[in-house]
Amino acid sequence: MHQKIIYITLLCIHFLNPFFLIAKEKSTCEERLEFSFDDREWEKGFEKQTSDASIVEYTLKGENVNQWTELVTVQQFPKIAFSVEDYYKIFIQDLKASVQPAQVHSKMISQTPDSLFFEWWISGETPHAQHEWFRLFKTPRSTLVLRYTTKKLNDVEKVRGTWEKILKDAKYSQKNCSLLFKPKVTS
Repeated sequence: MHQKIIYITLLCIHFLNPFFLIAKEKSTCEERLEFSFDDREWEKGFEKQTSDASIVEYTLKGENVNQWTELVTVQQFPKIAFSVEDYYKIFIQDLKASVQPAQVHSKMISQTPDSLFFEWWISGETPHAQHEWFRLFKTPRSTLVLRYTTKKLNDVEKVRGTWEKILKDAKYSQKNCSLLFKPKVTS
């Protein structure tokens, strides 16, 4: 299922590419997603970067991205040119297309024009059963995503407060970035 979720994300990026705005920046603009982990030991388990997207996955110490019970994922891809609400609808629609639709559930936690926070889960006796909290930031240059996923469905309510707070408190920041479009100044 982990690979399916990455595949769904990459499909969204590929098929919705005409809807992406790609800002070409000559400076050394650096966008960051600042967040914390819980009090356990996490390790970087996977990292991949292309010219327009990147993904980093963290697992608990002793696990790996092929055998995990909990996973933190950070992604960056081109800026979406549609609303965050539309992104949410497309994401859930694509997720339902990859498994039995009745097994997919979702709940919006908060939304602004440039940020989205929701949870989704796959229920039932299936190898795809999992629960995820998903935070999306639509920045001036890209789209940043922070996700916490657990396969420990019996522990969802135990970790809910911790991980909802971590994702809620996550912040977008930028360094050495200039305006993409300079406003016309009239005198």
